[in-house]
Amino acid sequence: MNSVWNLTPEEEHVEALLQSLKSIDQQLDPIPTQFAFSTMHSTIDASKLFHLVRQFPKGGLLHSHDTSSQDMHFYIEQSYRPDCLYNIGDDAELYGSITYQPGPDYVPISQVRNTWPGGIEDFDNELFLNFTLLPYLDQPDTTGDFLWDKFQPIFSRVGSAYQYLPVFQQYFKEMFPKLWDDGITQWQMRTSLIGVYDLNQTYSQADTLQFILNELETWKAEDPVNRNVFSFSIVIQGIRNAPVEEVTSALTLAYSLRAQFPEVITGFDLVGHEDPGKTLLYWAPILMATEEELRKDPAYASSPKMPFLFHAGESNRVPVQENLVDAVLLNTTRIGHGFGIQEFPALWPLLTKKNIIIESCPISNQLLGLIVDQRNHPIGQMLQHSAHSYAHTESVMYNELAQVDTSQRLQFRLFDRMNFVPSLSVSISNDDPGFWGIDAIASYDWYIAVLAWDLSLGAIKQLAMDSIVYSGASTQKRVELLLDWEGKWRMW
Repeated sequence: MNSVWNLTPEEEHVEALLQSLKSIDQQLDPIPTQFAFSTMHSTIDASKLFHLVRQFPKGGLLHSHDTSSQDMHFYIEQSYRPDCLYNIGDDAELYGSITYQPGPDYVPISQVRNTWPGGIEDFDNELFLNFTLLPYLDQPDTTGDFLWDKFQPIFSRVGSAYQYLPVFQQYFKEMFPKLWDDGITQWQMRTSLIGVYDLNQTYSQADTLQFILNELETWKAEDPVNRNVFSFSIVIQGIRNAPVEEVTSALTLAYSLRAQFPEVITGFDLVGHEDPGKTLLYWAPILMATEEELRKDPAYASSPKMPFLFHAGESNRVPVQENLVDAVLLNTTRIGHGFGIQEFPALWPLLTKKNIIIESCPISNQLLGLIVDQRNHPIGQMLQHSAHSYAHTESVMYNELAQVDTSQRLQFRLFDRMNFVPSLSVSISNDDPGFWGIDAIASYDWYIAVLAWDLSLGAIKQLAMDSIVYSGASTQKRVELLLDWEGKWRMW
């Protein structure tokens, strides 16, 4: 993608370096984007291009899930708590899961670890693999359905441990600095927000959210001048294959929490495997009826409708990809994955007209069986051909921010250098990095996009900016984030 920018002399120098480093990695045999990420992980870690990617400010991480965002080694470390329990039952999906709540088939993990035939190190390695998709990625002839069948149970294996309050607090204590160091200044996390527990009680969902915000404020207070700009919010999710009452309860929760935390609730989504799942067409009347009923409540009557940010098109089967059509018709503000968007050219101008951004997660798409070679990723192919000639002043989203920014820095340092805006707005996200066996950073997905999609420096700049502009945060917050991003970009 070659977004048309007037680069500064400094940017032209970095652009030359970027192209040189891309050329080196494009000549590797095999090319890191050609095979499953899991087999190329060490090659990427050694890449000078990857180290360059790690350094630039990336803006927003708009698509990641709660339990799976952290490096799975985190759960191994937490399993050394004296109250940790390990599942030894016959249920294949739960075997090897960990928790801090006593129950059938759970024994103290220390008993298993200390008597493991291969020793403690071998046990911890087996535990790590049990929390990732790694054991199945190198098997021949794996299909997307097979990989999803192995992927979804991992949430149950770590979910109860994640919900244990001391683990939960440590999780976010580590996550905020990790993302900050990776160039992320805005994190939006999808979650069902199940109430956390300790050894004495289970807490409400509002209390659970407040625990996260407390960790955020503690971290910010360590360096308020720099970190106060960091933004965290959540997208409440329902499971698309769940019973109706569970999904309507999730939407009700989103409204309830937004009344208490208006700046923290970004919207609502339906998640899960699309291929066998209930379609958006199935859910549309249910969601609309639920919203209509909710808005009869005086507490929500005057509040705006809940933004939808639907997973859609995370499939290579055209009938399933029709969820994309229904997502747009339901006025989704963002599309999670959007892998099948290339099959629906009639939607392309609507994405621009309705200011809809696609949250692309290239590594996730590859490891869940949608694509083999990232150079053939449909989002990348569309980006390479999508720049078209309308000035930025015709972009409602960008124009809105320019009017609010009284400093006019955005106008003079960014917007006046934009000759063209891509007709396809995309952000880069990492989805479930822990389950891929990697750390909780977005740089790996950015590296894949830069190399496989042949992104120029102008394109990188555009994608990073779009992740802020289309994030759904308040206008003032987006201006603040964009001004901060522009300063970090110049320093980089």
